[in-house]
Amino acid sequence: MKLLFDCDGTLIDSMGLWQKSMKELIKKSGHNLDTMIEYDRVQIESLSYADCIKYIWEHFVTGMSEKEVTAYFDNILENRYKNSIPEKKGAIETIKSLHERGYEMAVASSNSSALVKAALKRLGIHDCFKEFFTPDLTNLKKKPSRILGKYSQSIKNSNKNLIFLDDAGYALEAAKKAGIKTCGIKDFPWNENEWDAIKEIANYAVDGIGDFDYKSIQKVF
Repeated sequence: MKLLFDCDGTLIDSMGLWQKSMKELIKKSGHNLDTMIEYDRVQIESLSYADCIKYIWEHFVTGMSEKEVTAYFDNILENRYKNSIPEKKGAIETIKSLHERGYEMAVASSNSSALVKAALKRLGIHDCFKEFFTPDLTNLKKKPSRILGKYSQSIKNSNKNLIFLDDAGYALEAAKKAGIKTCGIKDFPWNENEWDAIKEIANYAVDGIGDFDYKSIQKVF
């Protein structure tokens, strides 16, 4: 059995930082994050780090260059990922416990590998994961189906023996279409509006990563 984890909103409590940083930036150009349409929200969440910033710059920012917008996010995010973003409640204990039980685990994220690895190293769980799948490491634009396919190909493993854990409905839906078992992770308030849909999509859902353990694997199947 292999376990594939999303990072932001699943292992680390970072969604609030992304929301706050983006909200403050686009407000200067007269846009409101709270009224952003669903299409734009999904695009921003699913794109790679670089493409996410480019999308925000092209659609929601005026009076700044793409380089300036990139520097804005880099300055905020690099510091917080390296120094202060906390685990999602119970993440460290859960990952270490699964690792000790011999489960092979990997991380799949649309974020940059540098940010993901910096946070997980600080939390002491980086080495629990065998592989990392991010757009900059796989040369794939973050399409969940492609990232998941890359992982299955890498481990030469049937999707039937893989569980994907994520807090985003679009990613869980992609996994479902690929024949992968899924576990939805609650990350309120950030995925509160789609939580009912997530519970319908996922094979199993938990109130947080701290509620997922080896016994949960049996419930997924």
